[in-house]
Amino acid sequence: MPVSIRRCARHATVTRCAAAVRDGLAALCSDHTPVDADGKQLPFAEALPGATGLELLLPLTLLWAEQMKVPLTDALARITCDPAAILGIDAGSLSVGSQADVCVFDANETWRVTPEALRSQGKNSPYLGHEVSGRVRMTLVGGRIVFEA
Repeated sequence: MPVSIRRCARHATVTRCAAAVRDGLAALCSDHTPVDADGKQLPFAEALPGATGLELLLPLTLLWAEQMKVPLTDALARITCDPAAILGIDAGSLSVGSQADVCVFDANETWRVTPEALRSQGKNSPYLGHEVSGRVRMTLVGGRIVFEA
């Protein structure tokens, strides 16, 4: 499998990451490494690395797509069917007979990233305090509801 990696670190600018999406970056993913408060409340050199990422993948993808004028379908493909194709797995599609792994979301709902709004064990994020659009309302895995807001 040919592999090409382009990394947008947490501290990278939105513009740089958005340009990668616009220019055809094949897939976007999240480095979801949640760390609880105890692991973060230490001197810097001793604190555990990591931040909540998965919960923000959708709203940040929507933000990048909006700013860079990337069509919604193309942006969503970068976090669904395109990564599945790279990995050679039958996922990320709504085709008849496909596994029903589905995220139902409201693309227009705005919310502020706060520790209370994050459902992950880790409440640390470089986006705390930022307002984002795109709220997940339901997640199905194999056709079974596993999350509902």
